Amino acid sequence: RVLETGALDGAGDAARFFNPQGLAADNAGNVYVADTGNNTIRRITPSGQVSTVAGVPGLVGIRTGALPGSLAQPMALAMSGASTLAVINENAVLRLVLPK
Repeated sequence: RVLETGALDGAGDAARFFNPQGLAADNAGNVYVADTGNNTIRRITPSGQVSTVAGVPGLVGIRTGALPGSLAQPMALAMSGASTLAVINENAVLRLVLPK
């Protein structure tokens, strides 16, 4: 199933990504994934649950404001503090404050 792509949230190998690129981890053990092909940021919990935390699959563009917002091909991630995630795309750096 490694070659299957998509935008599904879920547990373990039921989740689907499309061209994931950047990774970052927080102090709670969550891993954040720049799901570039889906224009989203995904969170993988220590138990393996995958959820979309920012962006809308298939919707391209940058819209600020309340989450989920929209993203344009996020490529790299970095955590800054306990709940601030820097998202880097080809043109800019966005900072997301993630809900706890």
